[in-house]
Amino acid sequence: MIKKSTFDKIRLILTSRNRGGNQRNIYDFPFKSLLKCGECGRAITAETHTKHYKRTNRSATYIYYRCTKSALDYKCKQGYISQANLTGQFDRLISSCAWPSSLVKRALSTTKALEQNQLGKLLQTKRGLDSQVEELDTNISQLIDLYLKGILTQEEFVFKKNQLTKQKLGLKDKLSRNPNQPTTGFEPVYKLIKNLAVAGKIADQTTNLNLKVAFTKMV
Repeated sequence: MIKKSTFDKIRLILTSRNRGGNQRNIYDFPFKSLLKCGECGRAITAETHTKHYKRTNRSATYIYYRCTKSALDYKCKQGYISQANLTGQFDRLISSCAWPSSLVKRALSTTKALEQNQLGKLLQTKRGLDSQVEELDTNISQLIDLYLKGILTQEEFVFKKNQLTKQKLGLKDKLSRNPNQPTTGFEPVYKLIKNLAVAGKIADQTTNLNLKVAFTKMV
């Protein structure tokens, strides 16, 4: 709850910002978080420079990146680099990761075959464990029959039944840790291949620089 006079002041400030009253917030410096100075290892910062062209009577704003030069015991000699220049370097890096469609198709096919092979092994293991559990159930049932017929004493029955039950619980535990779908281990591989397939398009992207940053972090 605030006073109406306070609300009106806040609305006025927000309106002036939307109309360009605070120009500092409209720029994004996407590459800043990825970079460190190659000379002194310090952080990189970014800033804008506006240039006025008299011949055309227009102004243009450019983004530049530079070393923060924050080292107290070292004088870094590195200058500015424009965002356009820096973007070109990132584009060349991203383009070098691009895979042709034939290689992407082959990689996806091979990964799928590996996944199916692992799934087959897991299913085979599961069938084997299920078979052993069924066999133990049969043995326990036969053990109960022998006890009811008086062939086994109570002590013998309890001892044998405990042994078989312990084995059965061990197999049940293995079954619970043996998933039917091994796809979780292959998901990062599929993701990587698909990203390499679109690397060329990301490099050609002219406006979404954050996409280039995300791809570079993945690399």
